[in-house]
Amino acid sequence: MSPRRSARPSPDPVTLTTRHVWAAWGVVGVAMLVTYSRVDPKDLYHVSGSGLVDGGLSRVLVYSNFPVALVAALLGGLAARRLDRRAAGVVCVALCAVVAVPGVVSQSNLDAKWVNAVPALGVAIALALELKAEPQRVHVGRRTLAAVGALGLLSLVWIAAELGFHETFGVFLAGQPRPVEAAVHLGNHHGLDGAMLTATPPHSGCARAARERDLARDPCDRRDRVSRGRASSRRCGRSRRRRLIRR
Repeated sequence: MSPRRSARPSPDPVTLTTRHVWAAWGVVGVAMLVTYSRVDPKDLYHVSGSGLVDGGLSRVLVYSNFPVALVAALLGGLAARRLDRRAAGVVCVALCAVVAVPGVVSQSNLDAKWVNAVPALGVAIALALELKAEPQRVHVGRRTLAAVGALGLLSLVWIAAELGFHETFGVFLAGQPRPVEAAVHLGNHHGLDGAMLTATPPHSGCARAARERDLARDPCDRRDRVSRGRASSRRCGRSRRRRLIRR
């Protein structure tokens, strides 16, 4: 008889962690700090301050509210669960949720306000929980990588604007004059924010992480029965029936 082949799932090409997610959003924050500190507010979008404090730090504070607080609420909740600190997780999510209150972040005025400190505190708590906990790993498949790569290509003009310069890449209209302002303003764009929210791995990794925890708890999973054979399947069936009787 030929030896039985074990069913092995195809390995994912890349393994990321929640630290990589924080790093990606942090890089955008650093680029924003530099751009809004040196570029004239007239070339930016709905800001009035200039320099390091009134320009760069002010815009980064608003950025920590939207969109970072949305991601921080998720990452902070996951980190609190890994640390078994549910109270800290609830506080983190509640503070980050303040960004949803009307007027906290207004597209028509992106200068910082005192109320922006509340969601920023939630982001700080989420980051502290993340640094204290073990990073959560998320396996990213080839299709996901291809989709993220496509988003990156579509976001090139916004990335250039985030860095403080216009670049058409031979396709886009960045920098071309319009009656009032350039076709693509310098600084942050909500299009880039949306692309990053879409590409953030935990948005698609939470269910998989929960599934992996379930597999770790239950050695009688269907895939394990396939690899162990019929005898193991019968033993697992008897074990599950006994658990149901006890309940």
